Parts: sequence; structure tokens; C-alpha cells
Amino acid sequence: GNTQAVVSFTAPASNGGAAITSYTITATPVGGGSAVTASGSTSPITVTGLTNGTSYTFTVTATNSAGTGSASNASSAITLPVFNALTANQNAIAGKSAAFMTGVNLGSTQWQVSIDGGVTWTNLTNNSTYDGVTTNVLEILGITTAMNKNRYRYQVTLNNQTTTSAASVLTVGTAFLLLPVGVQVDAAGNLYVSDAAGQTVRKISNDFKISTLAGHALNQGSTDGVAATAKFNEPSGLVLNTDNSLMLADTSNATLRQISTIGTVNTFAGTSGSKGSTDATGTAARFSTPIGITRDGSGNYYVTDQTSHTIRKISASGIVTTLAGTAGQSGSVDGPGAAARFNLPTGITSNAQGDLYVSDLGSHLIRKVTAAGAVSTLAGQAGVSGSADGSGTAALFFKPAGLAIDSTGNVYVADMGNSTLRKISASGVVSTLAGLPTIDGLMDGAGSNAWFAEPEGLTLDSAGNIYVADTANAVLRKVTPEGLVTTLALVGTAPQIITQPVSITINSGGKATFSVLAIGDAPMSYQWKKEDTNIPGMLTSSYSPAFGATSADVGNYTVAVTNEYGTTLSNAATLTVNGSAPASPNTRTSRSTGGGAPSYGFFALLALLAWRRRARCNSKRTPL
Repeated sequence: GNTQAVVSFTAPASNGGAAITSYTITATPVGGGSAVTASGSTSPITVTGLTNGTSYTFTVTATNSAGTGSASNASSAITLPVFNALTANQNAIAGKSAAFMTGVNLGSTQWQVSIDGGVTWTNLTNNSTYDGVTTNVLEILGITTAMNKNRYRYQVTLNNQTTTSAASVLTVGTAFLLLPVGVQVDAAGNLYVSDAAGQTVRKISNDFKISTLAGHALNQGSTDGVAATAKFNEPSGLVLNTDNSLMLADTSNATLRQISTIGTVNTFAGTSGSKGSTDATGTAARFSTPIGITRDGSGNYYVTDQTSHTIRKISASGIVTTLAGTAGQSGSVDGPGAAARFNLPTGITSNAQGDLYVSDLGSHLIRKVTAAGAVSTLAGQAGVSGSADGSGTAALFFKPAGLAIDSTGNVYVADMGNSTLRKISASGVVSTLAGLPTIDGLMDGAGSNAWFAEPEGLTLDSAGNIYVADTANAVLRKVTPEGLVTTLALVGTAPQIITQPVSITINSGGKATFSVLAIGDAPMSYQWKKEDTNIPGMLTSSYSPAFGATSADVGNYTVAVTNEYGTTLSNAATLTVNGSAPASPNTRTSRSTGGGAPSYGFFALLALLAWRRRARCNSKRTPL
């Protein structure tokens, strides 16, 4: 198989009085066509250059010094197995699933695994770990870290001829995200992701290093503050400002939150714990379930207030008004402003002309809203779910969620219920760019050979690549304009110190307190040092001499902050006690090294058990 055949034969009873020097195999296509030959000195001989799926007969001739004898009788017709190229190497997350797929093969299929780099191969059987071991799709269920770098291939057998595919590699990564919902990309290629279950906003650099920009992992709340001192409650949609700060829809707090480039969080509009639909300014305004957010060129924000069934407009100064829909009244009616109706509006994006596009999740529609609030239906049928491509009402969606728009007016839709990525051209034609409708899974590939699991968030970079928050898979995916899907292989980072300890001068007996503020993946541990020597028991983000400062406390102090991905040492701060000799200068700057503390991902399973099916059981909102 695989465009070749290995032909075995028996030497003739007589060599004609001279030694046989070579044999020639001739492969003749059944039904006509060009024959293919191959020669060798002994059996077997491999004939290459054949066509898979074609039937051939084979003959052999022998040659000695006197010439070539007559051909043997032809073999029975043999059809070479047909097999399709294996899908690409796959990236997966421990605890999730993944799949390898090929096209439909001619012949029987058997998947194999190698755990020693391809040296030995074992046939797989269907069990709690593997499914589809004799089909064109191999599903790997409940992936573990022990599977990292396993190789997978398949064999196709037909007419006693076996074809073996090339191998693909499974890479198992850490669960850096629990429930990614919103995603944005800046001009430098950095990604920003809201993790609705992790209660954090993460930053992923353009070399795929992930860190926590704001929020305290797995700790919900509404506190404003810097980095880990700030708290969220189901952070969802987010949008970049021109200065690379963010505006976030903090869904269960019913507020909008500003996040600076260093992770400083402030409440911009709405009040935590007080829901409603009041139009007002800043914290006097009320939201019900803000979930999607976009921004126009004038600095106005637009929010889908999901369970109020309205589109809200927030000016740059924080004035909140209702642009379209009427609070508490659902439906799918097109019309101006308050006369229009939505049913769980979710995703939202805007074009350069100020028009808005809204995914009306409960009605399975994509709606268009002008800057003046006039609402029309762009694609889909109200109340009818499906996956059909086409124009206008011929196209069907199933719980469409996140949206993004490119510079030419194409709108991209995270079709959450179908687990696909859809494209609506500027002329209104809907097509499926990637994913296989109604199939949930994690598989990289092109078009329908790629799988998603309830994707929710979308964003586009300047090259037209689409980044997808693949929510139920807890990963980020990159989709090229042509529909090639890959999973981002994220790398953890050591803590980043954003507020260094400051030198202090006090009188003898006074109290001196050094403190540090660091951001990064939790949990983080601290170790204070004096002149590079650990101070026993000083393991928090601040340190004070126990009984007031004395001359014995004079010196240079640093703190090492550690998480799973490394250790960062702070700058030195000097304690000076009046009347004491000053400490020697220390010019050390913060640095990162390798090191280890418990993983952020350690908590993933518990969090996912609580959050994974929130779309099905949380009556407060249907998520992005």
C-alpha cells in the first residue's frame, strides 16, 4: 500500500544453464493504463509509483547472461488500500479530550499508539480512554499528562495489503484557563482573555507566555484595586481602548470595570449587588446581565444587557442610555430603538461606520443596529436553530455568541451551539469557516477537520487571523483566513513585581514595614531576605521587624516571589535607623529564576465541576 506493493515470488525451477542475475516485476493496471516495473536480485521486490485505490496484476521475469525469459502467469488482481492524510499534531489539555482524524479509507482501519517515540507500536482497543479505534476518527478521552508526546498512526488493510500512515504527536499542556469567554488582541499581538470561572483577566504575550493581569484566581468579588487585590464575578466580554487599557463586562456584578495596562481596576458604571435597567451616569446606572461589549471610534461603549434584552450605550464620560430594545421584553421584532426586541443578546461588535452587529442568542439570529438604534435582521430565522449556510433567512445558527468584524465588512460568528466558526460576507452570505456542526471536541486541522467545543469569544488581528476563546475546551485557538485551526501552546510565567519595596528611614524603636505587590499565576509564595539571607517565618507580601527597629535591623532587604513557573527577586530596599551606620549600597534589580510552588491548574478540576455547565444551569444568564 501507500503507492507501493511488495511482491514475493519463487525462483524458476531451471535457470537455463546460467545464474540468474536479476528479476523484473511488472505491475499492470486492470482496465488499462501504463504499467510500472521494478527490478531486483531476489524476492521480494518493492514496486513503487503505484496509485492507491487502483487494481493491479503482477508478473515476474528472470534474466541471466543469455537474456530474459518469458513472464510468469499474472497474479490475481490486487487493489491498493486507499488512505487519507492524518490530521496534524494535536495540542490538548490534561483532563480534556482530543481527536485524530483521517478521511474515509478503503479497507479496514486500525489505530495504533507508540509511547517510546515511535520505536514500538501497539494496536488500540475501544475502552474508557480511546474510542473509534477502527474508524477514521480516533477520540482520546480523559487525557492525562502521561500521554504527553504519545505518537498515533493508523493502518489500512485491503486484500492482505497494509498501508501505514505517518505518525502525529499529542502534546499535553497545562490547564492555564478554566473557562475563557472574552478575548481581545492588541497591535503587538498580545492577547487578553477573561476567565469567567477563574475570576481573572489574563494577558498572553505574543510569544504565548501567559500571566494574570487582574483578579484573584478562584476568588469572586467586586473590589477595585491593583492586580490580585481586585476581584471580579464572572468576567465576560472585554474591549481594548486606544491606550491598551481594557473595559470589561463584569457579568454577575452587573458592572463595567476599567483595567489599566498594569492591572489597576476601577468600576466605571453600574453598582455591584444592585441590578436593574436604570439609565444614568456612572455608578448610578444599573445593568442586569452585561455580557458583550464593543467600542466605537468616538470612545462610546455598547453593551449587550443580556437578560434585560437590550443594547446599552455608555459614553466616554460614563453616561448610560438604552439604544435599542425595551428592558424585560424579549422577542425578535425589527424596528427603531425601544420598538425593537431581542432575546438574550450576547455578542456585539462594531464597524468603522458605527453600525453594531449583535448575536441574538435566544432567537438564533444575527442582528444589525445602526448608530441611531434602528434594528434589522442580518441572517438567521427567528426561533429556528440549525447549521445551514446561505443568505439571509436561508442561513441558520444555534445559539450564536461572540462576534468580530474585519476591515472589509465580513462578520465572524462563534456559533456556540453548533461548535463552529461562521463567516457572514459583506453581501450577507453565511458560510462555515471551521468546525463540524454539533460535534464537540478538540482537534486542529483545516475547515471541518477542526473541532471546537462551545466557542464563545472572538477577536481579529491585523493579518486577518481569528483568535477564538474555545470555552468548553478551556483553550485558545488561532484560525487563519483560510480556516486552518491550531491550538495555542501557552507557557506560564514567573511572578511580575509591579510595586517594589521602598527604602525606609526611621528613628530607633519605630516600626518599619516593607511591602511588595506582585502579579502572576496563583498561588504565589513569598520569602523575605536580609543581605541575601532568608528571614525565618517571613512568608507574606509584607515584613516588619518584630519589636521595633534597632541598629541590628539596619541593612538591605529583598523578597523572593515564587509560583509554579519561577521566582522573581525584588529590588533591594534599605532600612536606615537614625543613629546607626548605613548599610552598604545594594544595586540588585528584580530577576526571575526557575522554581516551583503549587500550580494554578491544580485547582482547575474543582472549578470546572462548578462552572462547566453554567450555560445549562445558571438562570441568571446564558453565557457568551
